[in-house]
Amino acid sequence: MKTIVLDVETTGLDPINDDIIQLSCIILENGIEIDSFDEKLKPRAGRLPSTISKEALELAGITIEQLRTFELPEVVFNKFLTFLKKHVPYKAEKLTLAGQNVCNFDKFFIDNFFKMYAESAKPYYYFKYHMLDTMIIANFMAYCGIINVENFKLETLCKNAGINLIAHNAINDVRAVYQLLQHYKQYIPECL
Repeated sequence: MKTIVLDVETTGLDPINDDIIQLSCIILENGIEIDSFDEKLKPRAGRLPSTISKEALELAGITIEQLRTFELPEVVFNKFLTFLKKHVPYKAEKLTLAGQNVCNFDKFFIDNFFKMYAESAKPYYYFKYHMLDTMIIANFMAYCGIINVENFKLETLCKNAGINLIAHNAINDVRAVYQLLQHYKQYIPECL
């Protein structure tokens, strides 16, 4: 089984009007990391600096000047598509998408990324319908009394599991989610 643990850093919360500024993922095969992808990208043309919230920049730890040096989104999209095709050749088994809040956030940014830059490729060519979302898994574990946390932020879940995290850098978040999934396996091994 192949899994893609994915995270995006963005200029805001709206997948239609805001942009991905960092796209990171690792590919797992039977729970072992076999490849990674980490790219920073500029917002769409004409969107610097007026459409980017100061909070989003501070959260990601980057400046407008740094954003200007990143790759164009269409270049990063093509690199990402090549990366996906390497791991999901035509008619091969699709990847299970995993991440922190991936069901309610990252997935929508990735869907829109495909809509903007893919001529014919669709996200469902590469990703299975079901997903592993550490926020949802942790919520279920809290409901069952397995963990006790004050909220379901990645930082909180990592702290609870004894995982060191430098948050809001997509590749760091991806590696932390991977460790969190490994940690949660002891509680629900058949699923993870």
